[in-house]
Amino acid sequence: MGYVGLILNICIVLSGQVYMAESLSLEMSVHCAQRRAISPCTCQYQQLTNRSTIFISVTCERMISFHQVITALQNKFDTNVDISLKISHSILDDLPQLSFQQLGLSIQQLKLHFDNLSDLPESVFSGLGRTESFSLADNAFTVVPQQALNFMPNIKVLDLSHGHILNVTTADFHGLNFVHTLLINNNNVSLLEMYCLPSTLVKLHIGMNEIKDLNGTLRELTYLQWLYVKWNQLVNLDGELPQANPNTKMLLLDAAYNLITKLPQELKFYRALEVLSMEFNHITTLDRILSRSKQLKVLNFTHNKISILNENDFADLEYLEDLYLGYNNIVTLNNSLLPLISLRILNLSYNQIQEFSLQQLRGLTKLQLVDLSHNKINKLSGRMQNSVQLVTRIDELWLQFNDLQALNGSLMGLTGLRTLNLSHNIIERISPDDLIGLDDLEILDISHNHIITLEETSKAVLPKLEELKASYNLLSHLEKDFHGLPRLCWADLSYNRIESISIALGKYTQCIVHSVHKPLRIYLQGNMEVCRLSDVITNLQAQNNTEFYTPSNEECTANLAKQSQIAVLSSANIA
Repeated sequence: MGYVGLILNICIVLSGQVYMAESLSLEMSVHCAQRRAISPCTCQYQQLTNRSTIFISVTCERMISFHQVITALQNKFDTNVDISLKISHSILDDLPQLSFQQLGLSIQQLKLHFDNLSDLPESVFSGLGRTESFSLADNAFTVVPQQALNFMPNIKVLDLSHGHILNVTTADFHGLNFVHTLLINNNNVSLLEMYCLPSTLVKLHIGMNEIKDLNGTLRELTYLQWLYVKWNQLVNLDGELPQANPNTKMLLLDAAYNLITKLPQELKFYRALEVLSMEFNHITTLDRILSRSKQLKVLNFTHNKISILNENDFADLEYLEDLYLGYNNIVTLNNSLLPLISLRILNLSYNQIQEFSLQQLRGLTKLQLVDLSHNKINKLSGRMQNSVQLVTRIDELWLQFNDLQALNGSLMGLTGLRTLNLSHNIIERISPDDLIGLDDLEILDISHNHIITLEETSKAVLPKLEELKASYNLLSHLEKDFHGLPRLCWADLSYNRIESISIALGKYTQCIVHSVHKPLRIYLQGNMEVCRLSDVITNLQAQNNTEFYTPSNEECTANLAKQSQIAVLSSANIA
C-alpha cells in the first residue's frame, strides 16, 4: 500500500493479512520470573505505556492437550496481572471438557492459532469476562462461535481469519458493544445478513472470501476508518459504503481483486480518505469522483480498463504521493496530472500511449519515479527549455519497451534526472541535444536498440554519469565516445559489432567513487572481432586504471575456427 505506516498504531498490513498491534510503544520486554515454573510454556514481561498494571505475554506451543496447559499455568500468576495467552500448533482434543476458568488467570488477550478447532461448547470460554482481544485465526470453524463470544462482552479486537466460515448472521456479534476491530478475512463467506456487523467497528477486514453482495451491511458503520473487501466477487459498491455525508472517518479502502466496473458515488463525499486500492477490477473511468478527495495520498488502479483520464479527475489532490495506473488502456492524459504537486511515484506502464509530452508533468518537482515502460510511445515532446515555465523534476524515468526511434532533444532541461532507461526501443542515434542539461544523470540504459555509434556523446558532457548500458546494439567503432563522460565507471557494450577501439577512448575518463579512484570497467563480451584487438586492449588497460572484459580464449578460438571453416567453404564454392 505504501502509506499504511501512517497509522501503524491501528494495524500492520503484511502479505494480504492484517495483524493487530498494540497501540502504544513497548517500553520493556524481558523474561518473567515464572518462566521455569510454567515450562513448556514461556513468558515475557511487557510494560506498555498505556497500562499501569503488569502485563505478561504467555506462549504455549505444540501442547499435547489442554490439560497440559492447565498443569503448566494454573494459579502461576496473580489475578491482578493481565495475561496475553497464545496457544498455537497444539492438540486440544480435551478442551470441550475443560474451560479457561480453570487456569485461574486474568486473560486480557487470548489467541488460539493453528489448533484445528472447529466446534466448542460455550462453557469452555467461561472465565474470560475481562478479555478484550480474542483470536481464533487459522482454525476450522464453519460458523461464528457466537455462544463463546457471549462470555467475552468486553471484546475490542476479534480475529476469525483463515477459517472456513460460510455465513455471517445478525446474531453472530449480538452483545459485542465495544468491538472496534473485526477480521473475517480468508474464509468462505458468501452471505452477509443485513445489519450483521457491529456498528462500533473502526477496522474491518472481510477480504479473501466469496462475497458477491455486501447487502447493505456497511451502511450504518459510520465510525469505519479501515475497510478491506479485496479478493471477493463484488460487482458494484454503489449504495454499499457507509452513508455519512460528508464522511470524515474513512481513511483506507481496499477493494482490489473484484469485478467492480465503476467507482461508487459515495466516494465523492469521503473527505478524509488517504488510501484507495482498486487494482484488478473492471473500472473504465474515474469520472471525476475523486476530484475533491483532497487528503488522498495513495491511489492504485493497476489492472483495470481505464482508457482516458479527464482533466479534472485529480483536481484537488494536491497531497497525492503515489499513483498507480499501470496495465490499463490509457491513450491520453489530458493534463490531468498537473494538480498533483506532491506526486512521487507515477506508474503508467503497460498502457496504449503513443505520444508523450513532458508538459503533462509540468511543475511536478517531487517525482522520484515515472514509469512509462511497455507502452507504444513513438514520439517524445514537450521539452523544458523555457526558463519561464514551471520546473519539472524527475529522479528516474523509465521508457523501456516502447517504439522510440529518436529523442529529438525532448529531455533537454529535465531537472534532477539520475536514471534514464531507454532500453528495448528502436533508437538509431543519440544526438548531443538529447543529453544537454542532464547534469545529474548517473545511469543511462540504451541497450537493445539499433544504435550504430556513440560518437555524438563525446560532444555533450554528462559530468555524473557512472553507468552506461549499451549492449545489444550495432556499435562497430569506439573512438572518442567516452570523452564527455569524465566519471564513467561501468560501460556495458557487450553483444555489439565492435571491430576497432581507439587508444583515446578513455583518455578523459576517471572513475571516482567516494573520492577514491576506481577502475573503469568496460564489458565487450559477444563482440567476437575484439579477439583481434588484444594489443590495443592491453595498451588501454594501462590508461586510467581501465579493465576490459572480453570474450574468453575458448570463445575466440572457437570463433576463429568457425571463420576459417567459412573461408574454406567459400573458397570451395568459388572453385
